[in-house]
Amino acid sequence: TDVPAQMTHRQAARKAVAMCVSDFAAKGVEPQSYLVSLGLPRGFPDDGVVQLSKGFKDASTEWNLKLLGGDTNEASELVVDCVMLGFTRKFVPRSGAKAGQYVVVSGYFGYSPSGLRILDGASADPTFKKKAVQSVLEPKPKLQLGVALSKYLSSSIDSSDGLAICLHTIASMSGVGIMVNELPCRDELVRFAERNGLSFEELVL
Repeated sequence: TDVPAQMTHRQAARKAVAMCVSDFAAKGVEPQSYLVSLGLPRGFPDDGVVQLSKGFKDASTEWNLKLLGGDTNEASELVVDCVMLGFTRKFVPRSGAKAGQYVVVSGYFGYSPSGLRILDGASADPTFKKKAVQSVLEPKPKLQLGVALSKYLSSSIDSSDGLAICLHTIASMSGVGIMVNELPCRDELVRFAERNGLSFEELVL
């Protein structure tokens, strides 16, 4: 699911870095540099290597990062593994939530799982299709928002594993319960779910 068939090698390289940036955004920390380990299948095309390097350059420029180095090896399929570094005196834990606090999210949910279904053949109107597919192929973690909000947060987590799992993780690590009264989704997601016989709650969560 991280690298669907429609994703270019350039997008795959950028996304691998973006996933790490998203984790840093959730902790309120500015990343500075990263290392990359590549596993390449035998016969991997030369142009594919060039496109991977362009994807790393895209990410380095987008988030002002330095690529320090890494390693390469042979693998049965493409593997792109990133290790990111940054420094801070304080970061937001996953275990700080307290009773009476609010759950805050940085955007609407359901686009990535919808995008995967669209790439697999689900039907969608053009505007929603573009947003959903882009969320899979070219995710845009909100780094500056995460850094700006971090001083107001007691607990936080990157939500790429899904809203339900992430809320459960914070609740269990903080020793609290979490009640969700309203799901963070737009009407266009509900319409997409109805159009394809899907549950919009499942897509969001």
